[in-house]
Parts: sequence; structure tokens; C-alpha cells
Amino acid sequence: MTIVGSGTSATVTFPSGYTSSAVAICVTANNSCGSSTARCFTVTTRPAAPVVTGPATVCKSGGVYTYSTAGSATATSYTWSVTGGASIAPAGLTAGVNYASSLTGAQQVRCAANNACGASQNGVLNVTVNACRTADEQVQTAPVSMVAFPNPTDGRASISFNADKKAQYSLIVTDLLGKVIYNEMVNASEGYNMTEINLSGVVKGVYLVSLRGEDGSAQTIRLVVQ
Repeated sequence: MTIVGSGTSATVTFPSGYTSSAVAICVTANNSCGSSTARCFTVTTRPAAPVVTGPATVCKSGGVYTYSTAGSATATSYTWSVTGGASIAPAGLTAGVNYASSLTGAQQVRCAANNACGASQNGVLNVTVNACRTADEQVQTAPVSMVAFPNPTDGRASISFNADKKAQYSLIVTDLLGKVIYNEMVNASEGYNMTEINLSGVVKGVYLVSLRGEDGSAQTIRLVVQ
């Protein structure tokens, strides 16, 4: 930082992104007999971005995972968030994340430090979310009902189903009037399968999600976009 003094006032310039636990700005009064004792004013800046630690590879069915930060100097509170639709429960320097409703793939757990000057940049931990199979799912081959989650959704949803053999399926989404708004071919393997859809651009409402097999079989569920 730089300081330019002029008589009884001074201008202090802090560079962009400057962070510090505290900085003292001091002044002395001077005459021919010497200088007075310095009087100082302490300035606190926005805190630095906190470092987030915790599991970097998780399963959707793994329950609650705990993330933490050692904190940032001068911070008085912390704001936690997570991408991909998972649920998060902040608790100061820690947060619990449940990925059951999350999309799979690369997601982020984020934490910002706050004080009276504002919020820091987010500290970010990159997390890979996997649709891990349980032991029961690995041996189960009989067809079961298709499931969409989260439901209701903001438009992004995971569609899971079991197939009794390797096959191609048509995943079709229609409105209640029968208009097709989404159509995708899914190459399913025997056992547990999951694919993702993104309906974030559609009008809010109720839609029908159908999974149709090559043999003419079909399963249909309702999906609420809100």
C-alpha cells in the first residue's frame, strides 16, 4: 500500500485484493523540539479466502460428508455452499454435505469468510460425485421402477433404473399435452443404470418422463419442474 500525507490528513491506497489481519496507520506531530509519540489507527481488511478440506471423491449414497476450514484471520462468520444440487448444513468452521440429490461428476464445495468489511473470495474444494452401487444393487438384475431425483427439481435431474440385460432405451420427456420436449437414446448395461437430463429451459410445471425399451416395454413417471 502507499500513503501520501498533507498536513493534518493523509491518503492511503490499498492494492486490489489486499488482505491482512490488521494494519496500523500512524502519525506523529513535529516541531523544532522533536516529534511526539506516534498515534495509530488500526484498519481491518476483508479476510483472505479460507482453505477447504474434506473428501474429494464421494458416493451419492454415502450419507453425510464433513468439510472444514481452519478459518481466516479477522473473519467473524463463514458462508458455505455446494454446486450440483447437493444439500449442505453449515456449522461455522465445518459443514455437512449430503450428495443424494446431487448430479454426478465434478462439483465444488465452497466457503467464504466474512467480516464487517465484506466477504472474501470463495475457498474451493473440487469434488467428484459418483453414483456408487451398493452390494444389493450389484446383484439385482430384475427390472424395478424408474426413479428421478431430485423431484421436484430446478430442471436438472438424475434418472436411475435397473435393466435385466444390455439394451438401448429411449428416454422421452413430454408435457401433459403430449408434446415431446426431450428425447435421448440411452445405452443401458445389465443392472443399475443412471443418466442425467437438464430441463432448466422449460416452463415450470409437471412433465412425463418415459423410458421405452426396444421390445416395446415402457415405464413412465412424473417430474415436477419448479
